[in-house]
This record gives sequence, C-alpha cells and structure tokens, in this order.
Amino acid sequence: MINENLVDQPFLDKYCVGYDEKTLPADAPKNGHYKAYILGEGDDKTAKTPQWASQITGIPVDRIIKLAREIGTAKPAYICQGWGPQRQANGELTARAIAMLPILTGNVGISGGNSGARESTYTITIERLPVLDNPVVQNVNLLLQLDRCYRSWPANDGNPRRRPGQR
Repeated sequence: MINENLVDQPFLDKYCVGYDEKTLPADAPKNGHYKAYILGEGDDKTAKTPQWASQITGIPVDRIIKLAREIGTAKPAYICQGWGPQRQANGELTARAIAMLPILTGNVGISGGNSGARESTYTITIERLPVLDNPVVQNVNLLLQLDRCYRSWPANDGNPRRRPGQR
C-alpha cells in the first residue's frame, strides 16, 4: 500500500505522529517511524513485503497484493478484527497491524469507516482520577522486546527460565 501510494497521506500528515520522517518527533531516532519499519529501513532491516508476509502466512503473494489494493482504494472501508487475533502468540502485533489499516487509508472518523476496533458498546460515565505529569523520560520499543528476550537466552545457557548464576 505504501509503495503504490494507496495511503491517505493528507490524513496521516494531519492526524498522525510517527508515520514518516516529517511527523516523527524531533527526539525520536532516525528511521524510527512506522513507514521505515514497514519498508525495512528501521532497526530490523526487514521489509514487510507481500513476499515476506506470504512466507509467514502461507497466503499467496497475489492474494495479499489484491487485498491491499482493495483496502487501499475502498472509501469508506469498515475494517475491524474479530476477537481471536490477539489471543495467539504475538497476537498483539496482529491486532496493531489490523488497527493500522483504517489509519493508513484515512477511514477513521468518516461515515462508514472505523478505527479498527470492534463494535462500540455503551458505558456509564465514571469519575476519573486526575492525569499527573510523568517524570519518566525513557521509552521502550515494544516491537524489539521479543528480540531482547531471545538475545538473553545464551546468557542463561539457552534456558529462558534460568536466572543468571542458577544451576
């Protein structure tokens, strides 16, 4: 979708922070934006191409491309996930990827569009606690957390449950 300019660039420029270099906060790392991650220009250097996705999912490349074009050209498009994707290993990343589709295509906040979330429910209004200043300035890149876990295994003789120094 990105390579074929099927994203809604004006929507992304106006409403999104961190999609590309121009919307990235000044203190963010170079190529730390979403577009760089997808194109393989980020830390992992892996382009998320239809061929890459096909090898993981078993879905033919041409079907992935066709679906991306359908999503990229549909306006409005109601995109949501069921209750299952996040209940799998690394499912939170699948849920995030699904939620990115209406954002990338500018289908958030329009009639017939959606945010990628499930259907709405009505709730009661409750008193909320005040929001306080957060003194923490560090951040954690969630997408790299599994990699850090895997890299720590050799330090524990390949056993992720063993603590350092434990026999």
